Amino acid sequence: MTMALSDPLPPNEPLDRRVTIGLGKIGIALKQQAWAEAGGRGLTPTQGQVLALLRANPQGLRLGALAEQLGLIVTGSSDFHGTHKTVGLGAFTTDVPSYEKIVAAATGVPVLG
Repeated sequence: MTMALSDPLPPNEPLDRRVTIGLGKIGIALKQQAWAEAGGRGLTPTQGQVLALLRANPQGLRLGALAEQLGLIVTGSSDFHGTHKTVGLGAFTTDVPSYEKIVAAATGVPVLG
């Protein structure tokens, strides 16, 4: 069953389900707002987040700190996605915890490495 943002939370559902539905609606609303704000400036929401973080840190941010604040998994520069790749994901420069996060989040195809 799909619910619209304006649909009330079903009172007959268990509390944990209503909380999950409510948080999902908040997430959708925030995502729509982010696209509307950023899109009006010709940016993606991620680009808007990067600019907001840089504006809030006039001393600048190192790339790793910026990635961490955005909740990104940092990988090494030798890691790329594509066919005909001769090295496994994370084989040279991605640290083990980051590699494990990638493997844990992978869906759809097996992770080679």
